[in-house]
Amino acid sequence: MSVSRPFLFVSVFLLCAADFLQSGMVAFAATPIMGEIGAGPEEFSLVASIYACVAVVAIAEQQRLVERFGWRPYLACTTTVYVLGALVCASSSDVVEFGAGRIIMALGGGAFMTSARILVTMDRPGPGRFTGVRFFASGLAGGTAAAPWLASVAVINDAWPMMFYTLIGIAVAGTLAAIACVPAGRPTHEPTSNLAPARLLLLAASAFFLLYLLQRSYYDFYSDTLVLLSFSAIAAFGIYTYVRIEHAHPAPLLRVREVKSPRYLAGIALFAMSYLLLGANNYTIPNFLQRGLGYSWEVTGQLESMGLLACLVTWIVMSALIPRSPALGKYLSLGLACLWAFGWFMSRLSPEADFYSHVLPPLLFNGCFIMLGLATAAVHTFAGLTHDDRLFAHGYQIKAIVAQLAMALGTSLATLILQWRSTVQYDHIGAYVDRGARTFLAGSDAIADVYAAYGMGERAHGTAMSTVADDLARQATLVAGTEYFFAISLVAILAMVIMLARRILFRSPSASSDP
Repeated sequence: MSVSRPFLFVSVFLLCAADFLQSGMVAFAATPIMGEIGAGPEEFSLVASIYACVAVVAIAEQQRLVERFGWRPYLACTTTVYVLGALVCASSSDVVEFGAGRIIMALGGGAFMTSARILVTMDRPGPGRFTGVRFFASGLAGGTAAAPWLASVAVINDAWPMMFYTLIGIAVAGTLAAIACVPAGRPTHEPTSNLAPARLLLLAASAFFLLYLLQRSYYDFYSDTLVLLSFSAIAAFGIYTYVRIEHAHPAPLLRVREVKSPRYLAGIALFAMSYLLLGANNYTIPNFLQRGLGYSWEVTGQLESMGLLACLVTWIVMSALIPRSPALGKYLSLGLACLWAFGWFMSRLSPEADFYSHVLPPLLFNGCFIMLGLATAAVHTFAGLTHDDRLFAHGYQIKAIVAQLAMALGTSLATLILQWRSTVQYDHIGAYVDRGARTFLAGSDAIADVYAAYGMGERAHGTAMSTVADDLARQATLVAGTEYFFAISLVAILAMVIMLARRILFRSPSASSDP
């Protein structure tokens, strides 16, 4: 088919960037948004779970809807729904309105990334398609890097709704560019799947309960461990049952049976690991910088964005090297080395760490790892599917669903680990405080004298005790964070050992796919 390549590449870049921008900005600005809409952490977690669940369903339905109605109506309708949801979020004053807006956004834009990648297959077959892949990955890297900075700018200027207005502009521009280049009308081939409400309900219910239980684990894991683990296992079994049904169905929503191969499954496992670490690190890094090292919200956003710019730089270098040197082992090895360096150097930080020479370098290593991991996984995973664009689309839908679940799992694991280690470290620090009670009380009295001098009167002593307690909590968070990052460095070493032992990713790679 003949399409306008400039419009195609612009649409691919913008739609992918919109997806990563929205997830990054909402995650980074979660605390300020909660304050604006009067939501607690539990309510905000519920909204996040429902969004991910609806996004999973939107991804599963994407190819079926395109086959029924064509690309232009599909993109026009989904973007209209997405814009409506973003407007509801921007104008919301309570958690119910915000939650409704996020659900509508997921319904319309949950499959933006999947759509962007499949649009690349509309370019003429051959090595030239890799140009579209470059734009797609650049949108991923650019959206990931810009999200913390844009979110911090919007909140600092007391204009958090501007995040959603920005998303509207990017999504509309990307869709208009796509409509200008995609063919009119429905695809010429016959649809391969039918509406399956029972299967969709099973997928939606299983995904929701798994994601919600993962979110709830932050609050109830230690009090209701057995209950949470049991229901999580049931939800995971529901997703497994859905996959088995799709595998055996003559007209599946997702062509699981045809994409299944050792190479594809190994690639999906690598994707899952990369997205799991991405979700865990995206939660831990801002918490560590703010609550552990004491950086302001604005500085944290700038630091994260500068570190994530390494995603874009890494992809620029990789996109030039992969067509000439596609062997995957060296890219994955370098990615794991960057992950190790990130974890090791972050675990050595202290409150005296310098902004540029100590904190920024490991964040740059993290950005390098993200792109090296995702790009290597993509080149490996989809190498056997590029001969059939429709089969590739189904394979990518499955990958996108795995990404949603893996990121949610990573975030939940990170919250559990930090909660556990912060509590342990707080108890240890508290024991030292008890043994040195005189020094502790003397310090508290000195702070109280300062507060009293500023006219706080009877409140001075209580405020001083609260200040000391906050400092103890900060120290506990700092130590817990360094323990987490040290564990990440061990994970990188373990992954390197497994990779060298199995050498799965060293076989006949192809440079025709993307993150």
